[in-house]
Amino acid sequence: MILKLVERFPIIISLGAAVLAFTAAKMVVNEKLLSDIFKAGTNTSVMLSWGLTAIVIAGVLYFGNKKARKVKAATASANATDT
Repeated sequence: MILKLVERFPIIISLGAAVLAFTAAKMVVNEKLLSDIFKAGTNTSVMLSWGLTAIVIAGVLYFGNKKARKVKAATASANATDT
């Protein structure tokens, strides 16, 4: 059932990847070893933490889509040579 939903709505995979990227970025921002960089309460730290989060999410989605297109093109070319 879930596989059929993913095949019908491939955006589900992108949303899941974005959630995982968001979680990873928040873990980095809240790391105790990096608390000097991300000091709570200052405007710079808020902008830095959200900026890092946005960059991580955008990077994961960009490289994921790039990889998916590459795989799709390779599959299409393999199917074209088979016929």
